[in-house]
Amino acid sequence: MYKKNDYIRYSTVGICKIEDIRKMNNPMNNELVFYYILKPVDNDLSTIYIPVDNEKLVSKMNKNLCKEEIDDIITSMKHNEISWDSDRNIRLDAYRKIVNGDDRKKIMELIDCIYSRREQLRESNKKLSSTDEQILKQAEKLIDSEFSFGLNIPREEVGKYIREKLTTH
Repeated sequence: MYKKNDYIRYSTVGICKIEDIRKMNNPMNNELVFYYILKPVDNDLSTIYIPVDNEKLVSKMNKNLCKEEIDDIITSMKHNEISWDSDRNIRLDAYRKIVNGDDRKKIMELIDCIYSRREQLRESNKKLSSTDEQILKQAEKLIDSEFSFGLNIPREEVGKYIREKLTTH
């Protein structure tokens, strides 16, 4: 169980602070239940309410990655690769599942795959589809937010950190 003031990763939202854990009225059945009150660190205007007893939603709350875990993700991704599926619907379905999942290594591999495809297309003066670009931006946002928090560096420096790790290992 998490505690008040813990920082966690929540689904595709990214890093959140548990502002409070309190009893509130559940609108579904009008019962008082405990809720985690989450505040995304990247969005002061947003608040997320997670019923403590809702296993499905609570399972989307995860501990933050530490520097060693981040470094392991970066250095191990050299050995794995996600392939580009030419069938747009299959590709987008698979890529959305990766971005919505909890496997940060897969998200890093997905970013690498889309970057590679973008470079291939540039060579023939073509561009990624807007949907592929959106998935890339969502994946980058998650990685930048989580790695920045775990490494205690500004978001703008995450890409540089990753590149340095990849070239030194």
